[in-house]
Order: sequence, then C-alpha cells, then structure tokens
Amino acid sequence: MSGSLTIVGPLRLPVGIAELMGTDAADARQATMHRIENMEKVYYLIEEPDIRGWLTGVLPRIGVQVEDLSFFYATSGHNVNELHLEVAEWIMQSPRLGLDTAVVFSGRPELCVPPAAAAGALALQAGIPVAMLPQVFTLPAPR
Repeated sequence: MSGSLTIVGPLRLPVGIAELMGTDAADARQATMHRIENMEKVYYLIEEPDIRGWLTGVLPRIGVQVEDLSFFYATSGHNVNELHLEVAEWIMQSPRLGLDTAVVFSGRPELCVPPAAAAGALALQAGIPVAMLPQVFTLPAPR
C-alpha cells in the first residue's frame, strides 16, 4: 500500500497578484479542487465558512472522508509545539495506511504553518510522496 500526502496551503497568494493572474488563477483553483476531490481522506483546518462548506458538503457526497482538525485547538493546556506535532501525527495516520490524503489549511499562519511543515517532514521521513499546493480558495472561482 502506498499512500500520499497533499498539503494545500497554508500560505495564500496575495490578492493583488491573484487579480493579475486572471484566468490562470481560476485554472489553478480548479486544478487544486480537482486534486482534493480525488483524495480518499481530507483533513482541514480552515476559517472561511465557504471553503468549509464546500469540503463538508461536496466531498462526502463523492465518497471522500472529511475530518475537521479544529478540535485539537479547542482544547486547552497543550504546549503549542506539542500540539502542532500531535496534529501532524494525526494527519499522517491516513498516508501511513496507504490512503491518498490531503490536508487543507487556510487561516492564521501561526496555527496552520507549523502542522503543515511537520506533516510534510514526517511524510518525507517515511518515504511517502508529498505535494504542496498554494491555498487558492481566495482566487476567482472557475467560470
């Protein structure tokens, strides 16, 4: 069994650059959405309700398992560095089981960047293929 990890985000393209990209931006958004739709498992830590709605509405209907990671950050008493590693280990369960897995980060960099980096590092250490895509959901929607 050979799983993979695709990390979407946590960094966004600046709005001005996204506007300059025009149709290329819409193509990038569509390609990222298509890749996410072809995963077996998708984890997310996002603040934007419309993205969360797409993930939790569309993906389960097409057979993709979706899981919110925000519950990790709702608990108190954790050392923040340990918490980021705990999130990364949670994410890595699926690729280690051979599932094509995506994790979608969008929101505050201090919450999103550390677990994304840790998950990527864990995947590389385990020999699991890793792809990193920019957070494109703030880009224009495809027409």
